[in-house]
Parts: sequence; C-alpha cells; structure tokens
Amino acid sequence: MYNTMKRTTYIHVLFFLLSLTALSACDKWFEVTPVSEIRDEQHLKTVKGFQQSLTGCYIALSDENLYGRELSWFLPEMLAHQYREPTTEADKAIFNHQYREKTVFNRVEGIWNKMYNVIANANDGLIKLEERKSTISPMEYAIIKGEFLAIRAYVHLDLLRYYGYGGYSTRVEELSKKPSIPYVTRLSKETERQFTGAELYDSLMKDLDEAAALLREYDPIVSDGHLDELKEVNVDGYYKKRNLKLNYYAVRALQARAAMWFGTPEAVDKAFEAASEVVAASDGNSLVKNAKVINTSIRLQQAHEISINNCSFATEALFALDVPKLDDYTQQYFKINPDNWDASALVLTSDRIRQLFGDSNADVRLSKVLTKNSAGTYTSLKYASRDGVNNRINMIRLPEVYYILAEAKLFKGDKKGAIDLLNTIRHRRGISDSIDEQTEVGDVRKLIFGEYEREFTGEGVLFFLQKRLALKEIPQLSEGQEMSDAQYLMPFPDMESSYGRIQ
Repeated sequence: MYNTMKRTTYIHVLFFLLSLTALSACDKWFEVTPVSEIRDEQHLKTVKGFQQSLTGCYIALSDENLYGRELSWFLPEMLAHQYREPTTEADKAIFNHQYREKTVFNRVEGIWNKMYNVIANANDGLIKLEERKSTISPMEYAIIKGEFLAIRAYVHLDLLRYYGYGGYSTRVEELSKKPSIPYVTRLSKETERQFTGAELYDSLMKDLDEAAALLREYDPIVSDGHLDELKEVNVDGYYKKRNLKLNYYAVRALQARAAMWFGTPEAVDKAFEAASEVVAASDGNSLVKNAKVINTSIRLQQAHEISINNCSFATEALFALDVPKLDDYTQQYFKINPDNWDASALVLTSDRIRQLFGDSNADVRLSKVLTKNSAGTYTSLKYASRDGVNNRINMIRLPEVYYILAEAKLFKGDKKGAIDLLNTIRHRRGISDSIDEQTEVGDVRKLIFGEYEREFTGEGVLFFLQKRLALKEIPQLSEGQEMSDAQYLMPFPDMESSYGRIQ
C-alpha cells in the first residue's frame, strides 16, 4: 500500500488538480477562491482550507475511475450480471470475473490506489483539524470532522466489499480472525498492517459512531439548535445541499449498510438501530429538519411523480455525488434504441426483465425507468433523465435503508414489520397489491432480494448483496458454473503482495 511519501505527494497534486476541476464541481464559494490558496501547503490552517480539503475528497470520489463511472453504474453492475453480456474482450473479462486479465487487473490496481489516496486526504484533514481545533467554531469543527470520518469509513467499507471476502455472517469464525484490508487512520512511513474482520468491524463502527455523534449535535439536516451559529458560518453557502455531503442521516444509513455486511447478531442489532432512525425520520414528506434553510430535500417519491423525464430518484438520495461530466461518461453506454450489436451499449435482456418484473407493467421501475429498445433489450433512463439533477450519482438511497431494516426485522422475528416496510416501497413504485402477511419467512427473504434487484438497476448495489449473501447462482452464469470466492474477490495489487500481504 502507498507509504507516507507517496500519499503526501498525492495530496499536493490533488489540491493542484482541484484548482482545475472545482469550477464546475463545487459550490459557488469555491469558484472565487484564489488558486494560490488551494495550492498553498499551509491551507489547512483556516476553515476555508479545511472546507476545500473536504471538497477535494468528494471531487476525488466523483472521478470517472471511481464513483463517476467505475464503481457505480459500470463495474459492480457488470460483476452482478445485471446487463447483457458484453462483446468486447476487456468488458467480457469483467463480466466473467477474470480479474487477472491485464486490462482488468490494471483497473483493479487503479481503484485500490485511488481509494487509499482519498483516505490519505481524509486523514491529513483530520490530523490538521485537531491541531487547529481551538481556532475553529464548534459547529464547523463537528461537521467537518464528522464528514472526514464518514468519508474514511465509506471508502474503507467499499474496499472491504471489493477486496475482502463475502458471506461474513456464515464464516464468522474464519473471517473475524483472517487478515483483510488495512484500515488506515494515520500518515506514516511504515507500511500499514492488515486488519482482521473483527478489527475492521470495530474500526468502521468507531469512525461512524464518532461521526454520527458529532453530526447529530450540529448538522442542520437534523438539528435546529444552532441556527444562529449556522447563519454566521454559512454566509458562503458551504453548509447547504447537505445531500451532497455525508450528512447525519447518510452516516446512519452507512452504519446500517456496514453492520449488515458483517451480519452477526451484534451487527444486525446495530443495523436495526441505525436504519430505524432513518426510516422513522423519513415517515413524513421529508426527513430534513431545515429544508429551506439548507436547500436540501430528501424523501421517498410517489409513483405518480416518476416519469421518463424524472427517474433518477435523486430526491431519495441520502448522499449523492455531483459529477459534472456524467453525461460524457454515460452517453456511449445508455443509448436509446442502440444497434443490437453495439458493443458499448449497457442494456438488460428481455429474459432479465421477465425475471425482475414478470408479466406486470404496473411497477414504475419498469414502465418509467427502463425503456424497451427496438431490438427487444431495455435501457435504463436513470442517467438519461432530464430532471435537473442528471449529473448526480446516488451513493446511498432511502429504499436501501428500508430493505436493511426489513431484513433486520425478519432476523429478529418481526415478519409483519418486514412486510410493512416492503409494502411501503412497493406502493411508492406503483404496485397496489400488498404482500400477504401469511407469506413464509423464506419467501419474504426472497422478496427483499427481489426488491433490491428491481430498485437499484444501474446503481452498483446488487453485486454487494450477492456477495454478502455468498450466492452461488447469479443471472447469466454459464451452465455448470457457480460463484465462489474466486469470482467475488478482487485481488490485491501486485505491490501489496510484494509487501507480504495475503488474501
């Protein structure tokens, strides 16, 4: 893994790049910041400097080689076999989980390096923030630190979900002791050690618990106890649009996602607690406390609100990234009526559509979010939507929290509670029939899985569910083939092996 010198070099390079990219990607306050201030090594001595550093982390995450393309609507969806099997050799290798193919392995290495570079930037911000704590207002300190911690946890969790083993809940004895990825919380000359599964769980929860505690008190998305202070520190609008930051509710949702990945009874309790708070807050029209003050709205959409011109589900995002070049990244992939032999078109087959939706057209996730092409395939409109927010990548959406809570309730024996949660989302998607309360537990579990499949087409969620559950069968597998660790586990970069790391 990168040593301190390499990470520090990247930090300096990143802030130079920010001066080139921030004009289109960030809030207005960033547009007028002198380039020299961004590039100055002493910039982390002012609140604005910390804001810029934090914004730099979000910009880095939105890169085409991270969540702007690779880690959202492309790589995980290929691995989950959500799209039709591609015809190009490079993409076919991804589809077939052939991580050691040269073109694929280069991407695998690049993801690892870029993700740990984001972590290095977050750690640099956290270290400098503690040094300057006495000069920063309590509100700004709490929000900035909470977001840095949450970014560190978010990235580590996805590194674990890609490069670590799945099926944790059925392999606790093995994986709780087995070395996995490093969890990096410092800038050091020493090579960071690998953490065991148990240590990763503790580290993730420690960061997320601290982030939640800081944000619960001061984040205007949930608290109105500091509105006077907010007016003072928010003159440049930095603390608006909280759904584009890892706000309090996004952190709670991330806690639920992380805990459910481990799936032990203790972790399920943690997921239940976190998800319950988010779902309870979303019961009304919006879970945002000061929506107008911070120009933020997060709520479940009604079926009648979803149309072919408004189907990105951006208003349901607890956390989203702004990707100014998203149209450039997606236009060659999400084509309406592509030629049947178009190698780059990402489409769902008619067989896959039948698996997902049966013969019914009532579900708006079919009738409004997917469009049928003349060749009989289907294209997602999520990234072709013209709803004014088509440059957003949804990182965590409300329905996922509902599904996590439904699964946790089922685990705890509350089948009715789980069914009620599923019905809430299904009704919002135009399905008028409710799930029978007499449905067997095993069938409810299948219904939860089916909801994930339908809800998150093109959003990079399904692969992680398949891996978490250690499914042996996924769509479009060759006859006689089964999924195993070999297909689910992205390999460490060669440099990591040279350090003596093992998988």
